[in-house]
Amino acid sequence: SGVCSLANAYAGIGDPGFTANITTAYGITGSAPNTYALLTAGYDPVLRSTSDYTSKRYRFTGSASDPTATKASHMDVMTAAISGVTAECVSVTSTGGHSDASQYADTAAILAFVARCVAD
Repeated sequence: SGVCSLANAYAGIGDPGFTANITTAYGITGSAPNTYALLTAGYDPVLRSTSDYTSKRYRFTGSASDPTATKASHMDVMTAAISGVTAECVSVTSTGGHSDASQYADTAAILAFVARCVAD
């Protein structure tokens, strides 16, 4: 259920309320220097340099049924951006809505992932 693309959230993809929240959080007015592009530069995980993710481990969970943080606009975009440079990039497709319990159904896999992170 993670929101990974700040640009997609700002565009209102999924939860349209994200646009107002991001505007307020960053102080966006639409006029330079308070534009979305200028104030959010460097803060969108999807747009960061892939070197920021090198040798790190990531586990993402998303659902096509999640109307808030859509899988296609967040998890899929993020994993496409960083897989290949990470030590591990796991994408798990859950079945329910936003923060649904199905995201945590495979506790053994989650604990094994955490163990690998701690071991590093």
